[in-house]
Amino acid sequence: MADGVDVINIREEEIAIVIMDYLKRKKFLRTLSEFERESGVNLEIYGEEIGYIRRLLLDGQWEDIESILSPLHSEGDVDVDSIRFMIRRQKFLELVHSQALSDAVMELVENLKPLEDKCSPDEFSRLCYCISMSNLSKHPYFKHWSPHKGRLATFARIQPMLEVLYKSVHHGQNLENLPNPSRMEPQRLVTLLRQAIVYQISKAHGTKGSPQPLGKEVSLSIFEDFQIPVTLTL
Repeated sequence: MADGVDVINIREEEIAIVIMDYLKRKKFLRTLSEFERESGVNLEIYGEEIGYIRRLLLDGQWEDIESILSPLHSEGDVDVDSIRFMIRRQKFLELVHSQALSDAVMELVENLKPLEDKCSPDEFSRLCYCISMSNLSKHPYFKHWSPHKGRLATFARIQPMLEVLYKSVHHGQNLENLPNPSRMEPQRLVTLLRQAIVYQISKAHGTKGSPQPLGKEVSLSIFEDFQIPVTLTL
């Protein structure tokens, strides 16, 4: 290997994060969630408590989340009931989505109505209107909504509040040895693949001589190593 290096070790966690970044950018959100679950690596760094709540939310474990929120107290501008509203809102929308309308009505009346002041009048009216929808996607506001997208969006909205309640996103977790995704450049997987192809082209040129130019833009497969076509060699 070049420069006297015999072995290059690449951290498995970093490989996983690069792949997950690609999945997120392509909006393969369900696949991303399953990849996180199976790899045990998160695309972002969360504290222990917040990471646990996130996993429960992505799994739809509503009662477990309510149990965790139960002993928490509001702090500063953060109202625990606002978090409860967001969780129950997501649960309600999923019930409507699955056409479990009797359960949805019960959730709306018994659990969301008492927290009506935690949202705008327009938002609560939208939720009430959902009951009459035969298909949630027909509602203009929820046209692109899906259960999994909704769960991710819900976590994004409650995460800043959870960080205040738990004092720090990194509370109780040793992050020294964890890979830091914030250091990663955008589109890292695609960049690495392009760099690999450029290296293969350069290596092929070094062994085959100087070829004719391939053009300003060219599509090459990543399924196999680059080889200089005979017709391009001098």
